[in-house]
Amino acid sequence: MSTSYRLNRLFAPDGKCFDVAVDHGFFGERAFLDGIENIAQVVRTLVDAAPDAIQLSIGSARHLQAIPGRHKPALVLRTDIANVYGKELPASLYS
Repeated sequence: MSTSYRLNRLFAPDGKCFDVAVDHGFFGERAFLDGIENIAQVVRTLVDAAPDAIQLSIGSARHLQAIPGRHKPALVLRTDIANVYGKELPASLYS
């Protein structure tokens, strides 16, 4: 599939993209989760707000993908696991 086809699904007709990042739980920092503890409800609320895209971690993506229909925000899937908030560097810097 062409890259332009995928980008057309992500960007609005005006060429802009409003992407809401809700991948905060990926860092393992409890303080980042205030207000987004119920990720299924958060995703439904965001879909109703109609951003161009929602950025989610692998475990949360199912909540967006389970919503029927083609007229929902695009999924931007977060797959890296960098933790800039950790005190020690991992033994392997790349996954």
